[in-house]
Amino acid sequence: LESYCFNKLKNLRVLDLSNNPLVQLTKDIFMEELPLTFLNLRNTSLRKIELHTFKALQNLNELNLEDNQLNPSDIHKLDVPSLRSLYLAHNDFSHERVGGITAGMFDKMRSLQLLTMANCSIDLLPDEIFTKNTNLVKLDLCDNRITVMNRNIFNGLNVFKELKLCHNQLSEFPHIALYNLSTLESLDLSRNQLTSIDFFKLSGTLNLRQLNLHDNKITSLSGFNAVNLTQLDNIDLSGNLLLSLPANFLRHSINLQRVDLSSNRFLQLPSSALSDISIPRLSWLNLTGNPINKIYTVKEERYPYLKELYICQTNLSILTSKDFEAFQALQHLHLVNNRITRISPGAFKSLTNLLTLDLSINELEMLPKERLQGLTLLRFLNISHNILKELEEFSSDLAQLQTFDLSYNQLDRISKKSFRNLHGLAELYLMGNRMTVLSNDAFRYLRKLHVLDLRKNYFELVPIEALKPLETNIKTLKLEENPLHCSCDAQKLWEWLRDHRKWSQTSAGDGINYLRCEHPVDLRGKVFAKMEPQQFCDAPLIPKIAIQDIQPYSVVVSWLSREHLGLTGYEIVYYATTDGIDYDEMRGKRLNGTANSAKLTKLNANTRYHICVIGTGNWLSEPAANALQRIHFNDTVLMLRDEAAASDGSYNAGQQQQHYYYDQQQQQQQQQQQQSEYYQQYF
Repeated sequence: LESYCFNKLKNLRVLDLSNNPLVQLTKDIFMEELPLTFLNLRNTSLRKIELHTFKALQNLNELNLEDNQLNPSDIHKLDVPSLRSLYLAHNDFSHERVGGITAGMFDKMRSLQLLTMANCSIDLLPDEIFTKNTNLVKLDLCDNRITVMNRNIFNGLNVFKELKLCHNQLSEFPHIALYNLSTLESLDLSRNQLTSIDFFKLSGTLNLRQLNLHDNKITSLSGFNAVNLTQLDNIDLSGNLLLSLPANFLRHSINLQRVDLSSNRFLQLPSSALSDISIPRLSWLNLTGNPINKIYTVKEERYPYLKELYICQTNLSILTSKDFEAFQALQHLHLVNNRITRISPGAFKSLTNLLTLDLSINELEMLPKERLQGLTLLRFLNISHNILKELEEFSSDLAQLQTFDLSYNQLDRISKKSFRNLHGLAELYLMGNRMTVLSNDAFRYLRKLHVLDLRKNYFELVPIEALKPLETNIKTLKLEENPLHCSCDAQKLWEWLRDHRKWSQTSAGDGINYLRCEHPVDLRGKVFAKMEPQQFCDAPLIPKIAIQDIQPYSVVVSWLSREHLGLTGYEIVYYATTDGIDYDEMRGKRLNGTANSAKLTKLNANTRYHICVIGTGNWLSEPAANALQRIHFNDTVLMLRDEAAASDGSYNAGQQQQHYYYDQQQQQQQQQQQQSEYYQQYF
């Protein structure tokens, strides 16, 4: 940076110079009267800062010097009385390299409130380091090499609230340094080498609200009778070696709401230490990753405020009818990735307030109707990644259920009774099962369903009849990764998907459902909805046609058509072949899709006619549609001509046709060749 380079930017308040190889800052870069409040010098390869470099920045509040090569003497040169936030993480302040942190290092920053020195290779903090920083609120010292903390490090910090000492080398609780830190609210000692905690040593932190002791080597806890951490509301003891909790565990912490005991060595729920007798306001409890094999607690132990419970990745194999009697206020229950094979009748009957039940990644083979009785308020149910082979009718108690995940089981069919009581269901996930068929009434009662996921099943033919009752409300239908057999039998599905493209939105955003053909081999991998019917079905739509009741001036044409969902009607095209093909003499008749015969009148006696019956639908190409439209126009002209001849009147067909051609000449010239080819192909 050149000297005085920001001199003319009189209103500059935010300056980001990060990720530039500046190496050094000189004192003539920032001039007086520059109203800068935020300066980012992160990762600028800084090795040196000259004295008084920032002295002119009287309004600077936030300075980021992370990821550089500065030493404590450079920080000592920072003369910024207004600075409130200083970020110094990822600099090397090691004792071996620069002699370590020095006393008085932050003396010229008396307004400092937030200081981060994470990952700075700090092994010791001198006693007098924060003497002048009486406004300090937050200090981050994580990822260093601190082994011990001296008594007077935090003396005089009267508004200090948050201290992070995670991932250091502390083997003893730093109670001497924390003594009389009555304003401290959050303490993070995770990822250290602590083996035991005497909570009596926290007596001076009267306002502590959050305590993180995650991932240490703690085997014992003590000192609860003599400590009154009445403001504590969150404690994390996860990732330790605890086998049990003392009966008086945090008994005086009347506001404690969240306890994380995951990844320890509990064999059963430590109910005597966690129930309302000890922790009356407990609302969140995590016991994931413990070798727990039973839940049952005695009747005297209750959890009147517990709203969310995690018991995942344990040895739990059976849920008994008494396991959850003590948890009547529970709203969210997570039992993921256990070994649950059986649920006793009425296991959840006491959980009348439950909103979420997650039983995914277990070993359930069956789920009888009465197993889920009593869950009248349940909104979310996840039973994915089990080994369910069939579904019984679900209880009417689940009428309020909104999201149901049955993905990745071994279901091969869905009966008409399975979901008939789930009237409030909005999302149903059946991905990754073995389904080949669905009852036509499988989803008939799901009037509010708007998401249905049938991906990764074994459907060779998608069961359209089962999906028809959902047409009104469904918004997202997922059918991808089924082994679709692309044949004439799939033509109904093709037309149905074309008529309901709004359902098949994908992440690609092109509105096409990526259902691909698996069979036959020559079509494998092709996107089904992007194909044309003739690519996967070459069988005629109308395999049989008959001429009946032949009279001098009329005949009856009848036909047999293949069942086809997208059929909207029929077009009968006919013309006399006596003098070759005259396209302008072609006649046509249009009928609806229910017709199977028609009478052709006003024919010429003793004349051979060519008659063609065409099934119409959304597969009709533009040239074909134009050709049929032309025939109907000709038919109108010929009818008027015949009526005029029958009444001995005069009718100038040529004049009418000339007027029509005058209006349509340019368009017909472009389409003439296509229409001619179409006539020759079909007529």
